Amino acid sequence: MQNFGKLMRGRTTIVITRHPENIEVPAGEPRLGYAVATLEDAFALAHSLDDTIFVAGGGGVYREAMDQVDELDLTEVHHPAEGSVHFPAIDPAVWRETRREPRGEFDFVGYARIAPLPPRA
Repeated sequence: MQNFGKLMRGRTTIVITRHPENIEVPAGEPRLGYAVATLEDAFALAHSLDDTIFVAGGGGVYREAMDQVDELDLTEVHHPAEGSVHFPAIDPAVWRETRREPRGEFDFVGYARIAPLPPRA
């Protein structure tokens, strides 16, 4: 059994893993942690809990979610970093920058999808 880790106060966290049965989720009321097997399961659960959903993950989760989100809230670091996982490229034909907050070594940047997503089924 793998421990879920520390949950962020006031935020519900949904972990996507190939083996959700192996994740030990801390108990509590209200429940703030879940483990599911697919991004679709995560979105369905998240939509049943709240109107605003944030996706955080690794590169695979970001790539899979990009076609299903209508806003991006990113931290753009000004210096190259080593690593093999990167956020997908932001296509200016799909995304419009809506805000930029410089913070020295990085910027907080918001993007909105240019064409709206189709309504959820």
